[in-house]
Amino acid sequence: MSHFLADLPPTESLTLESAYEPVRILREQIQMMSPTRDPESARIVGMDDMIDRSLIALITGEHCLLEGNPGLAKTLLSETTGRMAGLWFQRIQFMPDTMPADLVLKETLVYAKGAPHPDIVPKWGPIFTNLLLADEINRASPKAQAALLQGMQEKEITPLNRPTQVIRPVDPVNEAELLNQYGPFLGLARFDAATTKGQVFTVLATQNPIEQEGVYPLSKAFEDRFMFKLLVHYPSADELYEIERHAFRTDRIPIETTAQDHVKTLYFVSALRSLLFGPEAERWWGSDENRPLRERVHTLINFTHVRPFGGRSSRDAALLDGADRKQDELRGLKKEWERSEDSKLHRRAALLTELLSRDDFAYPEVASGSSPRGLLKWIRAAHVMAFLNRHFEAGHVRPTWNDFQPLAHDVLRHRIRLTPGYEAMGAKSETVIDLLLEWINQW
Repeated sequence: MSHFLADLPPTESLTLESAYEPVRILREQIQMMSPTRDPESARIVGMDDMIDRSLIALITGEHCLLEGNPGLAKTLLSETTGRMAGLWFQRIQFMPDTMPADLVLKETLVYAKGAPHPDIVPKWGPIFTNLLLADEINRASPKAQAALLQGMQEKEITPLNRPTQVIRPVDPVNEAELLNQYGPFLGLARFDAATTKGQVFTVLATQNPIEQEGVYPLSKAFEDRFMFKLLVHYPSADELYEIERHAFRTDRIPIETTAQDHVKTLYFVSALRSLLFGPEAERWWGSDENRPLRERVHTLINFTHVRPFGGRSSRDAALLDGADRKQDELRGLKKEWERSEDSKLHRRAALLTELLSRDDFAYPEVASGSSPRGLLKWIRAAHVMAFLNRHFEAGHVRPTWNDFQPLAHDVLRHRIRLTPGYEAMGAKSETVIDLLLEWINQW
């Protein structure tokens, strides 16, 4: 197998320009399901956006929730992403009787011939990996979901009351030895367990929306840990024809990776993150030059907390207080725009007044909106999207609204909560996002 970093000089200091080509190669390898990137090989059809989102999650160290009917290649996409990247891939199939020990750690008794007592040998669970496929996560009991949640959020778990990192890029026994043997790579320092904690750990979780028995719906707190919630749709007629062309192919190239591939990927991702989210990117994002883009992002996040017409039936008074504060912030922003001498800001103020008075925005009614965590994940995801779209210069990425907008639904759909009455009527959070994007695009 040709690893996607095979042509990258091992001692070269990484730049955004030199990192772009390996990531482009990796994307093609995932799409073609082959290290040769042969267009005639079996391939993942009609999931280009899903591939981009999985790469964004991998680079940022975040997690994806994929929702769709059975047989739409959710598992295939997850496994191919891990294998082509040269990462340690594990899978767990959740069921209602799955226990946290099945995910984390089991102690087994090993009887040696002639020994007076059996030995207790720990068996590490599938969470000790780089890329974990949590299949049908909504079948897991709340106890098993909580065990996974800790690993996703903290990048460590506590089996037997001993905090343990979940990251195991290769065999846990010789992990540090292999990292030191094949490092340093890209001019980075040698492996240091203290500084590379949580370097690459991504969960790709799938759930089946049509099952009604033996499922435990994810809590909003759990869903909020996922950077993206992706809806996997049924393929079109042309895509089905493309899929059936490969139904009888038997010449698939086996995917094989080495310990050196593991280590190269770990160093590469670590170096790329330092470029994407380093001081230069932070300085540019906070500059006055970038203020119009920040206003668009902040306004959309604020609006997801607003309750435009005066329903006050919610039992949670704190949500109402928060919505009122957000509405006050928007009124202050509107006054600031009206006081400005810029005609564009005057137009924004007029559009804001029009939007708040629209009846269709009142349906569906928003009970609560995105958390600050959602805002931060959206910003990080947009920076990686800008890198994939080659929007970078002077050593840092320069995201535009065209990098943010395609990610809005995937980042916000599971963070906007509607009032129960409107959910019962079949309302979707996408309605709110569509209306807001339509308004913001008129700026």
